[in-house]
Amino acid sequence: MFCDNEVFNVFVRFEKNIVYLKPNMSPLIIPLMRQTMPDEVIFCYERYDVSCPSCEGELNANGRYKVFINKYIDVEKQQYICKECRESFITDIGYVEKNSCYMSEISMQGLNIGLIDYMSLEKMSEIIKMFYGHAPARQTILNNINNNSEEFFKKEEEKIEKELQKAGIEPSGVYHYDEQYLFVYTRLYIRLIILDNKTKMIIAEEVISSKKFNKEFVKKFITSNLENLPLKGMVTDGVNYYQEIIDELGIPHQLCNFHKMQNLMSLVYKILNRKKLKIEKLKEKIEKNKENINKTRIKQGTVKNGRIPKDNKKRQKSYQKIKNLEKSTRESRNEIRELKKEIGEIEQNINKIKLVLNSKTVKTAEKRFKKLEDKINELPEQIATFIKRLSKTFERSTNHIKNKFLPNTNNLLECYIGITLPGHLKKRYKTTKGLKKRLRSSRIRWIKRNVLP
Repeated sequence: MFCDNEVFNVFVRFEKNIVYLKPNMSPLIIPLMRQTMPDEVIFCYERYDVSCPSCEGELNANGRYKVFINKYIDVEKQQYICKECRESFITDIGYVEKNSCYMSEISMQGLNIGLIDYMSLEKMSEIIKMFYGHAPARQTILNNINNNSEEFFKKEEEKIEKELQKAGIEPSGVYHYDEQYLFVYTRLYIRLIILDNKTKMIIAEEVISSKKFNKEFVKKFITSNLENLPLKGMVTDGVNYYQEIIDELGIPHQLCNFHKMQNLMSLVYKILNRKKLKIEKLKEKIEKNKENINKTRIKQGTVKNGRIPKDNKKRQKSYQKIKNLEKSTRESRNEIRELKKEIGEIEQNINKIKLVLNSKTVKTAEKRFKKLEDKINELPEQIATFIKRLSKTFERSTNHIKNKFLPNTNNLLECYIGITLPGHLKKRYKTTKGLKKRLRSSRIRWIKRNVLP
């Protein structure tokens, strides 16, 4: 069934009980051919060219070298020796890398899995086995990743670059900037990122030691990476020196409102929680009081209405106990009402601040903020503190209202950081090489999933 096909015969040669395959024939054909051939048939890979690569002398067959591809396909490789220089050669199989018994398709799966998420070598091996029925050892997977990662990433990045050019995706001029703090073998490192708001492209990303990190480095990172790119605006969190850097670029600067609200909640969070916890304890106290009142009434049994006789000490004691418990319950309820009122006042002011930041016009935002400032002495201390701080950066916090193209939060970049290097991986890496490899892989996946679509 094979010999009749002239094209097939270019790659396959039969001699006695040996089937000779050319290097570019996939080893996966061997199990199919074995189904139609006797068990004693040997499959052997041979070279196309039988001249010596060194001296161009004639090569003679000189034995065969047995291998198990993918640990289950038994095949042999023809060995040659040169008549002239006596140098020996073994046939290489096109689908199998040198010094490996696995096909490239399987060897590369560690890198392909790494594009999806961080995963231990053991789990990678289990996934490969699930799909292929066999898997390399953990060390083999690691060796393949280390040896092939540069070439693999380069090919993926070149492919992405072509697709970006074809799609005409270019920087929009509105950018996010932020940093992520992480550790490499207990040493602090900083990850600096600039992300395009509209296209979601990573404009620049760099990991540096905390010793190099300062205002001047941030300034150089931002200005050098945005040079010759369109500039319309930038969103950052509230670090003071960002304002100076972005003002020098001459573009609107929006402070992240999400971070603003986080700062506000950090001021009131403990107080609100303390009050809510106190309310819960007072409610528990009221319930206990009710139980004790009921127990006391059951214990004293049926009693006559009217004044309690002076000589009935037991009943007088029960009556006084019930009276004290009822008083305690009333006081607790009054305290709960006061606490709820205080919580309501704080939450009402939080909502008013949200309204300021989410106003549709600058005039409305200013009007609402002015009302809060006028009553600053009447506001809770934590709210008043936040209002004073906000007054210093009010224009930068509401720039998104005046410039509709500006987003009001840095959430897109926070999302990128959380996806590409989530919190549980921030202390995982032992070398910067491993960390940068992970980040490079994550960038490729981010572009494929979020930019190109």
